[in-house]
Amino acid sequence: MKTITVHANQTLFDIVLQAYGDIDGVFDLCRDNDIQFFELLKAGQVLVYNGKNNNIVEYYKRHKIQPTSGVKQEVSNWILATGFWNDNGKWQNNKFWID
Repeated sequence: MKTITVHANQTLFDIVLQAYGDIDGVFDLCRDNDIQFFELLKAGQVLVYNGKNNNIVEYYKRHKIQPTSGVKQEVSNWILATGFWNDNGKWQNNKFWID
């Protein structure tokens, strides 16, 4: 088994591309690491895999490419639960907007 370290903002699919060269290995990677395919990975997390070297994997290694398609995960939850801004810019308190 080989190991691969997750970098900031890498998704499971980024790791699969880097390790296997395509996404066909996603379920193998999940099984080998006891993770679900929808789980968020953490930078520094070490995963094991049985990927075979192919042209894509070799290209990534040769050019030091680490696919990173994730976004910075900031959460800013705000909900307008007790009203809404009307078309005139006035706050409608304790009312619901119906389109």
